Amino acid sequence: MGNLRGLRTRLCPKCQETTPHRTLYVRAKSDGKRRWFQLFWACAKCASLNHIVLPAYRLERASSQLPSALAVAVVNALEEEPLDFDELITSLRRRHPADIRHIFNSEVALAVEFLKGQGIVTEESRDCTEKQLAVLRGRSEESNHLGTCPVEAKRALISLYAQRQEGTARETRLVPVGVLCLRCPYQRINL
Repeated sequence: MGNLRGLRTRLCPKCQETTPHRTLYVRAKSDGKRRWFQLFWACAKCASLNHIVLPAYRLERASSQLPSALAVAVVNALEEEPLDFDELITSLRRRHPADIRHIFNSEVALAVEFLKGQGIVTEESRDCTEKQLAVLRGRSEESNHLGTCPVEAKRALISLYAQRQEGTARETRLVPVGVLCLRCPYQRINL
């Protein structure tokens, strides 16, 4: 049996303590493909499901004098919509500006911090869990992969997964760790 991965220390709103949290995932269809999405941070102490809240970056004002091609690329990426850091990295790598050879996370973080210091970019909190739950609830009527909730007696249960390392090669896999109802507060998590 492998060990669970994905532990990060965070402040748990229920325990009011800094405790280890596991990232829980759900598998859902997006753009015609089944993909894994982060849904919750689960407290290892009290097993409460805490929403994933990440900083998102919004362009406040454009500037004509930026110190690097990477700063210009960040501003261009944020012109369309606010992005969290992972979305920003993905957007930059997809666009891949001609005058930038490699997109390094550390260099993008420095460019974002510079732009924040200049008032060009602002940081706001984004509740990724609520956004994903809204999408899952909207698609629940058309999905055949939902289980029956013991409380609601309707098909509204989704499976939650966590990372686990298995085998001699220590490869990482996502394994089921519980269920959650999309209609009522029912949940069963076994971390």
